[in-house]
Amino acid sequence: MAEPTYKWRGKDLTYDQFMDGPGAKLSTDQAEAALDKASGATKTRRALQRAMTAAGYKKVEKAGDRTIYFEGNGKSLSFGTYGEVEKFLLENKLIKDEKAEAAKAAAEKKAKAKAKADAKKAAEKKKLADKKAAEKAKAKASGSAQTGSKKPRRAPIAGAVPAQSKKRSVGTAPKADAKKSTAVKKTTAAAKKPVKPVKKAAAKTTAKKSTAVKTTAKRGRTVSTPKNLDDNLIIKVGKRNYTQKRLHDLALDTYQYDMGKDPKKAKTVKTTVLADQKKCQFVVNGKEKGEFNL
Repeated sequence: MAEPTYKWRGKDLTYDQFMDGPGAKLSTDQAEAALDKASGATKTRRALQRAMTAAGYKKVEKAGDRTIYFEGNGKSLSFGTYGEVEKFLLENKLIKDEKAEAAKAAAEKKAKAKAKADAKKAAEKKKLADKKAAEKAKAKASGSAQTGSKKPRRAPIAGAVPAQSKKRSVGTAPKADAKKSTAVKKTTAAAKKPVKPVKKAAAKTTAKKSTAVKTTAKRGRTVSTPKNLDDNLIIKVGKRNYTQKRLHDLALDTYQYDMGKDPKKAKTVKTTVLADQKKCQFVVNGKEKGEFNL
């Protein structure tokens, strides 16, 4: 077997060349440790020899020969360097590959750290998504509650008298026409008793067909409406005020356009305001009935 060489700073050196050159300033143990490391061994000679002995091999010394001999298990082994001895032990799994195991442990540690970081990131992301979803659901529920609590706004009816101050009672006319208007009181007594006819001054303008106002608790206000009507009588429904003439005109419009009748043939029109239903019912000529929304 040819004498083995060792790689030392780019040069191939034999044992004697190394010991006479770079290893001259080192002790024998230090020089041999440097040679073993140069051959690829990661463990010391003693550690490798103990491993071979544990595996059933015994080192055999031969004078003047640098070759490393081991005998055992029915075999005779020879190695040029202790790096080759370590390689033999690793290939036969007689010792642990500490370098590979360290690399494997480092890789597993890194993988665990990454998995932990990914899990934490995913948890934070999910928490943020749940928070946003909860806020969105809360805002939607709040919006639905507000929408449901608000009453729909009705379009204004042409000719309807706008509501005055909230402090005024139902049927109260503006202060400027207080002396001329007829107040309709929403009381139990007024609901049972018919309102007295208008005085002589009003009677002159209505001629033979006087204005009669009836109030009932369930049916609302019933008004017989002749051709000449007094706009001073105000009927309040919700937030809107209607004059007697306006109710008469709306009844005739419904009679003409919705019922397809000739308004010129309407000699008498009697209107009944259902305030709780926000409707007005009317009877034309005492027999033809209709209604419209207020």
